[in-house]
Amino acid sequence: EALSAFKSNLVDPDGKLDNWNPSLAGPCTWHYVHCTDESVTELDLGSFKLTGQLVPQLGWLSNLKELALYNNNITGTIPPELENLVNLKRLDLSLNNLTGPIPDTLGNLLNLQNLYLEFSSLRLLYMGLSASIVLCFLAIQTLYAVTAIPAFRSLLVFLPL
Repeated sequence: EALSAFKSNLVDPDGKLDNWNPSLAGPCTWHYVHCTDESVTELDLGSFKLTGQLVPQLGWLSNLKELALYNNNITGTIPPELENLVNLKRLDLSLNNLTGPIPDTLGNLLNLQNLYLEFSSLRLLYMGLSASIVLCFLAIQTLYAVTAIPAFRSLLVFLPL
């Protein structure tokens, strides 16, 4: 249901998600959806020319390890419900038109290793990421109102000079 809700909120001009039909088969048979043991673990929709918004239902994909939506025309805000993606290791929302603050609920993603948010209109007022997260890569170039970035044990930060 989470992926169906997301798809219904998107415009897919190239028809890449045409086989996402829950009445025909489950999501593990859909293009660009990867599963382990019948559970969605990876969603790779980068550079698909998608327009629309992220939906709170994406937070229902509790076994998701990778969410790649880079280089589309995703607008709106990042739903705080993404905090439920407790197994997420890589989140790539770069090169979209996201706005608003980065939710501090992303700080609950203790398995997150790679976070890509660059080239969006997001505001980093405070990043409530836990210092216990071993974040390997944080890309946040061209964010607005950067006021605080937490200390991490291991981190390569990509910021504008």
